[in-house]
Formats: sequence, C-alpha cells, structure tokens
Amino acid sequence: MTSSLSPQAAMRRFLLGVFLASQFFGLSRTFFMGLVGDGFNQVAAFLAYGSLLLLPVLLVFYRNTSRPGEGVGSFGAAWVALMAAASTASLLYGIARGYYVREAIQDYAPYVILGAFVMIGARRGFWEDLVAILPWLLGGALVINTIGLAGIGDLIEKDIGERVGRESVGYRTQAVLGFWGMALFLMRRRSFAFKFTAVAALLFYLLQQVLFQKRLGTSETLIYLAGFFILIPILANYRNQQDRIEDAKLFLGLLTAATAAAVVSVILGADLLLAQAQSLYQRFIGAGTGQSREQLGILATLFTENERYALAWQMFDDFGAWDTLFGRGMGGHFTIEVALNANDEVRAQQYLSMYLDDIGAFGRRGIEVGWLMPFMKGGLVLMGLVLAGVGAALSRLRFLRDDPFTMAAWAWLLIELVYLTQGGGFVVSTSYRVILLGACLGRCMAPFAAR
Repeated sequence: MTSSLSPQAAMRRFLLGVFLASQFFGLSRTFFMGLVGDGFNQVAAFLAYGSLLLLPVLLVFYRNTSRPGEGVGSFGAAWVALMAAASTASLLYGIARGYYVREAIQDYAPYVILGAFVMIGARRGFWEDLVAILPWLLGGALVINTIGLAGIGDLIEKDIGERVGRESVGYRTQAVLGFWGMALFLMRRRSFAFKFTAVAALLFYLLQQVLFQKRLGTSETLIYLAGFFILIPILANYRNQQDRIEDAKLFLGLLTAATAAAVVSVILGADLLLAQAQSLYQRFIGAGTGQSREQLGILATLFTENERYALAWQMFDDFGAWDTLFGRGMGGHFTIEVALNANDEVRAQQYLSMYLDDIGAFGRRGIEVGWLMPFMKGGLVLMGLVLAGVGAALSRLRFLRDDPFTMAAWAWLLIELVYLTQGGGFVVSTSYRVILLGACLGRCMAPFAAR
C-alpha cells in the first residue's frame, strides 16, 4: 500500500506501474485490436516505445529514494556503460548500413530497457514496488488470456491433436503473463491475495502450454516448480522452521488447486485436453512430427532437429568474419534459403512472411534462440558482454544466500540462462522478461545484496 510511503516513493511506484501497464497494452495489442479495431495497433506501439521515455525519470526517483549503500556498484556500472556503448554502436552501424530506422530502433529498445532495469533493480524499493504491483498485472493478464482462449475448442476440434491453438488470440497474448515465474519465487511470506494470483497464473500458464503444445513452456513450468520447492530451499541461508511449514502448506495448496483445475478442465473438455496433452508428449519424443523426425528422442527435438537451430545455422552460414565479431547491426538481417514444392501452400505462406522488401530476398531480422539475438545484432562483442554480466551475477551466489529477494533474483536468472538457449528474447515482444533480466542482474550485482 502507498499510504506508508513518502510522496516521492509513492510517485516512484505509480510511475513504475504506468511503465509496466504501457508494456502490458503493447504485449496484449491483439486482444484490444479485436475489441476496438486495428487502429489500436498504433496506440499499442506508441505505449510500448513511448513509455521508454519514462525510464530516465524512474531512474531519478529510485536514486532519490534509495537507502544508504544501494546501487549497482562499480562493476555493475562499468558493465552497463559497456553495454550501452556496444548496443548504441550497433544501432549507429545498422542505420549507417541503410536498414530501416524503425526496425533498428525496435532492435535497440530491449537494450535500453535492460540497462535501465539493471540500475533500478539494484534498489530495494523496486522489489517492494514490484510485489505491490504484480497481483494487478497478473490479474489483468489472466482476464485477457482467459477471454483470448474463447473459441479455442472449436479450433482444435476441427483438427484435434494438431497445433491449431496457435491461431487463437490467447496464443498471441501469452507474454503478458511474463511475470508469473517471479511471482512464484516471491510468494513466500506474502499475502493470501498474492499467493492466490501467483498460483492461478502458474496453473493457467501451464494449461496454455498444453493446449498450444509448447514443449519449452511446459518444461519451463516444471523447472520453476523445482526451483521453488527444491533449489531455493537448498541454497538459501535465511530459512527457518516457519518457512518450512509455509512451504508444506504451499505445496498442499498448489496440489489441491492443480487437482481442482485438472478436474474442471477434464469435465469441460476431456477429449480436447487429453488429445492435446498426448500430442504434446509426441512432440517431446520426436514422434508424430513427420517421417524424418519420427522417434528421434527428446535431445534431437531440442537441438539437432530443432527448426530454431536450423535457422541459426543458416545465420552462421550467412555471416562473415566481420559479422561474427560485430554483428549485422540493429535492424540487421540474414538471408535464408527457400526450397518449396509447388503444391506446398502451407510452407509457402510461412515463407511469405519472411520476405524482406528492402533487400528483395527471403530473410529474418530476428531469431528465436534468445542468446543469439545479441550475437545477430552485435556479434560476439555484444553477446559476450551480456553473457559476462549474467555469469558475473550468478558467480556471486555464495554472497547472496541470506536474502529472499536476492535468492529469487538469482534463481530466476539461472532459469532464464537455460530458457534463452531455446526461447526467444531481447525483443520488445518479450519486454517483461527483459525487465526481469535487468532487475535480477542489478539485484545480484548490487554490493548491498552480498552483505
């Protein structure tokens, strides 16, 4: 509640809420376009990118309301400065190469968000504000995503077992649930309302992943649960008997809620849910995804036969030595080979979206393997800087085990390190994850967190 906050701290929290709400509308634009028309797309873009102008103001407010000893520290400040220099150089390089300025700015924006939230996340006030705001954000996200799933049953029943759920609005608005993992890690010692919202977001996110047959999202959910119930309890030094009792209650509550949700889901659509779950399992083991991939196994479907890695190899083939070191610049792209059967209309439509008018060829301005996005735009220099920061933050574990917020940040950062080997990142369409990446880096780098 803001009643016990100073006027500056209350304004700080309000401005953070405005920024996160602006990103919320950007991430859920498909939902609102369905309500008010395609014109909302421009409004959403203005909110998503225009709200970046709030970041300097937020930095001032968090600095002015900081407690003694807070801040990112000398190493963190140097890292942010190097990141700012490298990403800005990539922006200027991309513009100099004649890329679309709009595309270059879109590529640059995530690094602005990342750097700002490294500095903001190094302040205790941010985490206190986040706890106050999260139930509202997740509550709104649950409403939008629930409505967005309307009609998914009809879509799936047309071709049961296939991934037609991707055509639903709910598939395109998943990103607004981006804070669910952090909410899970922060729900110890919180109010019932916070815990209820966090558990509801977790279970709903898992349901979405099954309906959409998403291997990565399903695995991510299970990894977060392992992090909450196993990793953090083992590593944390601050836990006491009361925490262990609370964990037992949380486990029973989560199990009860999951059982109830499963029963309701089966009653409402048993055939649909079971068919999607079975197809998801087939995707995990590499069966049922085409003759060339039948029974390949989990590792093959994740790496050697993964379409995302196939595109990555095309990017490597298209890069020269200079590109490998410094990237293609913000707004940059790589070309891809297109070989189509004349009768393959489905793949023809997929490739049509990859045609880049400005170069007159098929290509991609992004790649869905998160850690390769900095490489694509800024080469080994930019990717190396990002990974160096993550590695430095994670390496401080022995100093970070005495505080719940810091342990939550460290555990989230570790999981994100793994997630970005498969999932997308460093784009505005995943801005909540970029915000958390920056904030968690800042918290783990902050000197006060190690005391």
